[in-house]
Amino acid sequence: NAPNPAPDPGVLNGPDEVCPGDTTQFQSTEPNGTWSVSNTNIATINNNGLLTTFDTGSVQITYTVGTVCSASVSKTIQVNPLPQPNLVDSYLCIDNKTGEPISTTELNSGLSQASYSFRWFRNEVLLPQTTSSIAVNEVGDYSVEATNITTGCSAIATATVGTSSIALASAEVTNGFSNNQTIVVTVYGGS
Repeated sequence: NAPNPAPDPGVLNGPDEVCPGDTTQFQSTEPNGTWSVSNTNIATINNNGLLTTFDTGSVQITYTVGTVCSASVSKTIQVNPLPQPNLVDSYLCIDNKTGEPISTTELNSGLSQASYSFRWFRNEVLLPQTTSSIAVNEVGDYSVEATNITTGCSAIATATVGTSSIALASAEVTNGFSNNQTIVVTVYGGS
């Protein structure tokens, strides 16, 4: 007996673009096929069509149906890069008498406001600011979630804002009440 002709592999359903670290479900309109991926350094796909991405680049997923005579349908998926926000730990100056902060410090994501959207958090609580940088006047653990407006890929950066230590000073006067007085002021502490 001649083998059955190759069945129709159907149509693949799923996005054309994803981000590294995503897990995305792909489906075919025809059941009982097998899934494969062209580059396992970029992504893998399981028997149920669940694609897991690891790196950026293009990867082709293929769905094959049939046994002796088979047919395949493929789709190229672009794995877009993640944003790379960068925050640096910072300090607030404090008043020596009250111990309260007397300055602000800027946290800057290093990314363009035109290309990314931003969500800022202090101690895991959402802040109202949505700009690429913010001025802060409270200590805490800050984070920014930057999302590429075009691709939807997002990444998080964190920084800690602390207080400077209080600066202390001492003064020593030598040769007091003479024509050649010396006053030595020593400041220690502070950052």
